[in-house]
Amino acid sequence: MPVYPVKGITTLSRLAIDVDKSFDTGIAVPHVFTPAWADVTYGWRKNITVAGTAAGAQALYQMKFTIYKTIGIDVGTNIYLNTHCKDDFSDLRFYSNAGLPLDYWIESSTAGVSAVVWVEIDTIPAAPGTIDIWLYHDKLTAVSASNGDATFQFFDDFNGVAIDPLKWAVALTGAGAITVAGGIATITTGAAGGSATLTRVCAQPTVIETRMTLSSLYDASNATRIRINKAGTAFDVGVFDDGAHPIRQVFWNGAYTGTAVTQDIYLRWKSIYTAARLDWSIETEAGTILYTNNSLLPPAPTAQHIEDGDGGGVMKAVLLLDWVHNRNYASPEPTVSAFGTDDYYRLTDPIYAGIHNIKEVAASMAVGDMIYHDGSKIVKLPAGDLGKQLMTRGTTHSPGWGFADTGVVGWGNTGLIVVGADDSTGVAGVYDNTSGECRAGNIGGSVLHSAMRFRGINIPAGAIVYTAQINFVARFTRAGQTILSRIYGEKTASPAIYGAAENFSLRTLTTSYISWTPIAAWTLNNQYNSPDFRLVVQELVSAYAPYVNGVMAFQWRDVGSGANNFQSAYTFESSPGLTPILVITWGLP
Repeated sequence: MPVYPVKGITTLSRLAIDVDKSFDTGIAVPHVFTPAWADVTYGWRKNITVAGTAAGAQALYQMKFTIYKTIGIDVGTNIYLNTHCKDDFSDLRFYSNAGLPLDYWIESSTAGVSAVVWVEIDTIPAAPGTIDIWLYHDKLTAVSASNGDATFQFFDDFNGVAIDPLKWAVALTGAGAITVAGGIATITTGAAGGSATLTRVCAQPTVIETRMTLSSLYDASNATRIRINKAGTAFDVGVFDDGAHPIRQVFWNGAYTGTAVTQDIYLRWKSIYTAARLDWSIETEAGTILYTNNSLLPPAPTAQHIEDGDGGGVMKAVLLLDWVHNRNYASPEPTVSAFGTDDYYRLTDPIYAGIHNIKEVAASMAVGDMIYHDGSKIVKLPAGDLGKQLMTRGTTHSPGWGFADTGVVGWGNTGLIVVGADDSTGVAGVYDNTSGECRAGNIGGSVLHSAMRFRGINIPAGAIVYTAQINFVARFTRAGQTILSRIYGEKTASPAIYGAAENFSLRTLTTSYISWTPIAAWTLNNQYNSPDFRLVVQELVSAYAPYVNGVMAFQWRDVGSGANNFQSAYTFESSPGLTPILVITWGLP
């Protein structure tokens, strides 16, 4: 009875399972994407539906998204790619529903975790209308196309060697100076005092946002302003300290507010200009508002100023600018109303004899369910039926499929751990291929690593790996852990068994890996999936396929967990029927 764990595999329709060895009699039908796949060099795409606004139709409108590499539930403007992207997010691309590329800019990113991305949407209808855009991802060779100038009404990230005169007008008095280096514009009054001002014309409505740092260099004698023109009269908004005040604080149109501003850290200045109003705020990097206010502004402002000093040498300041951008604005703003399921690129969908009920069963499945073939049809084992699920991990499988101790789900592939030397664990540099625990993390200050070797791999050359996960059975009940770990492949065509005390950390590993942090709570004898590490398996398949009854090995390695943060699963020694399962889905282009 071959078993196919599908816990955590979200697109069940991609399982092409030759459960009764009818591969040779299978047929393939063309798969039709709606809309057409815009770039077939990308492996995955996700649909994002944007709802229009009562303010009317919008053109070239910028929206911000936070995109996570990890597994999660899409909500608001937070998008999860289920590990199907590069760690540096350079393989993100956005397309309209018509298949036209959309400009985008990556504001910031944390490698392997998340990226904040602005996308310029070509057109958004008035409410209650909606528009679909598409996020393409998963291309190993992709180079980032992030472009702030193309994305915003106005953009400057100061990547040159001087202020761009086509973007800004510069005014200096006294010792005032503006320099550009390392992607930062430094606006300073100089020690002798003076002023330095950047000015540009701005149209309404618009949102102006600036990432900046207030230097402590001239503390107690400071004036940093963002100004707008109001019928020729300056309207001061900024951070002042004229020596009479013990703190550097927000200054709003002629009055000190008492709101202190921390020096030498990055903050955001944000201004929303409409024809009759200014809304201004200063915020932390995390979006916490430190101060906000608004003012009616008839007639409309005509220019934006970023200014240091007062020109008289009394107030001195140093302001560091990382970037400035202006974007479109409507009130209320457009919102995301829905997300589609992450889908993968394929030319055909396989159909096999003997499993005609696969779609019906798959449609009713939930996370944690398993399926098997009972000799005539596909049968579902619900997630709650733990006894039956564990039974299927034993040795009661039909000839030709072997044990389900570890398996590969693709087109008729099942692998296994045959002996205890197919897995090994390292604790504080001591390695043991007879350990009863497969674990990673840190115990009492000792670093934990594990290695697993899977036999019976059958994948042809040129195969495209859709998903790859390891399914573990918990050895103990443990709360959620702040584990910093990664899964690598062993970069060799046929990894050897592990020696009794072999330091498997010396084996050559793949360049690709998947981060696994944190790890949620585990309950004794329950099953848990690793993140999808298909890029790791694809690296092996691209290098060594075809695999004919072959071997793949993987290492679950700690990369800096705190003391006593670990999770533990069964090994061959502790329970031959509950060892980790390698689950791979793949197809041919």
